[in-house]
Amino acid sequence: MNKYWIELKLGEVLKTTSGGTPSRSNSNYYTGSIPWVKSGELNQNTILETEEHISEEAVKNSSAKIFPKGTLLIALYGATIGKLAFLGINAATNQAVCGIFKNEGIESKFLYYFLFHNRRKLVEKGAGGAQPNISQTILKNLPIVIAPLPEQRAIVARIEELFSELDHSISNLNSAQAKLEIYRQAVLKKAFEGGFTEEWRKTNSSISGEEIIGQIKIEQKKWIDIETIKGNSEAKRLKSKLNKVKSTFSEFKELPPSWTWTTILESSNLVVDCHNKTAPYEKDGVFLIRTTNVKNGRLNLLSGIRFVSQKTFDYWSRRCVPESGDLLFTREAPMGEIAIIPENTQVCLGQRMMLFRVFNDFLEKRYLYYAIQDPLFQERMDKSAIGTGVKHLRVGDVENLSFPICSPSEQIQIVQEIESRLSVADKMAETIRTSLQKAEALRQSILKKAFEGKLLTEAELEACRKEADWEPAEKLFERIKSERKK
Repeated sequence: MNKYWIELKLGEVLKTTSGGTPSRSNSNYYTGSIPWVKSGELNQNTILETEEHISEEAVKNSSAKIFPKGTLLIALYGATIGKLAFLGINAATNQAVCGIFKNEGIESKFLYYFLFHNRRKLVEKGAGGAQPNISQTILKNLPIVIAPLPEQRAIVARIEELFSELDHSISNLNSAQAKLEIYRQAVLKKAFEGGFTEEWRKTNSSISGEEIIGQIKIEQKKWIDIETIKGNSEAKRLKSKLNKVKSTFSEFKELPPSWTWTTILESSNLVVDCHNKTAPYEKDGVFLIRTTNVKNGRLNLLSGIRFVSQKTFDYWSRRCVPESGDLLFTREAPMGEIAIIPENTQVCLGQRMMLFRVFNDFLEKRYLYYAIQDPLFQERMDKSAIGTGVKHLRVGDVENLSFPICSPSEQIQIVQEIESRLSVADKMAETIRTSLQKAEALRQSILKKAFEGKLLTEAELEACRKEADWEPAEKLFERIKSERKK
């Protein structure tokens, strides 16, 4: 650390306090004009307006406090734990928000960037209970570095200059990412309208989609008969569901003459939902696939993964043991994500997950994989969803989701047409994702250098030392303490 800097605990130099929530039973408390900040409104921003307002009476009869404009706020718990905001107005806060009062020895933005850099450390210190919580004690005991005032200002200016350049680059990357997604959606839409294989159909004769469905029904009956003899209860369940199928597609978009509409259930060997209970986790074992592990057509087994024991896997998979090549579908949080189980990978279905197994001779799994990502499929899916908050699909809704089917040879051709176009786009998208990750890492690197005293050049430091209010940080705080005692 720079010899002119000092390290102190935040509570030694800064006053902090949290707010409160007036009683909800008194509606008059929420009809006033005092802005009232909740933790969810903190997002590295300046707050100029709030979702709710309270009255002066509410402040008097609760632990809510009015903080002055310019106060730095930090979320103590909740979804935004550790996030920051400046008050652009005088406002009160709830108890999940802590106000850090201004101090003449610390530039507010210098403190802001220091806390932003140390957010993870604070959140980790607050972990351990049922809900992560950055207590006042944790916050006050946080070691903070303090530089002479001119250096603080210069460091903030340099950080903001570098962040501005970084944000511009990130904006360009996000724009490119959005354009790639538009292109991807256009490719999938055209593929499942028959656009890419229009010329192919003219020179290739093949069986119709209706004939394919007829052949799948024969295979379904064979499987049900064989598995019923074996005592497989899933066969009885599938038979019962298939007997109730009454699909109507009269309102759907017209398809090429040799195509037809079908549903997930009607065209599959198995459609199985997960065991409706949270599996007990283990430190290692079999991968437990939760809905958050399926994103953008990929199965993420590298981060956020949980494991279950072999015993739990056997029980959770008693209806159907997942196999390589099976499709995994999420029906809630998020809804409509799809992935294929990779080779030599054993997985267990978590809550709100479903498994599709197809007859590969009649329905190419990658055809169904892409069909589910088709924007028109996603639109139909959204219409089937229920729920006012987080929308979700019931198991029966998933089984009845529709998509167009054609001959196996045309399915293979469509997959080739899609992948020839998306392979380049996917590589570009991966490059963009990597660049965005590097950009965020660079942001942290800039802050790390800043608070190690390595961001400014010697010339910049020398210029700071020539400013009228430059003095070593230790002397600065001794003077502030002395003046406060007078």
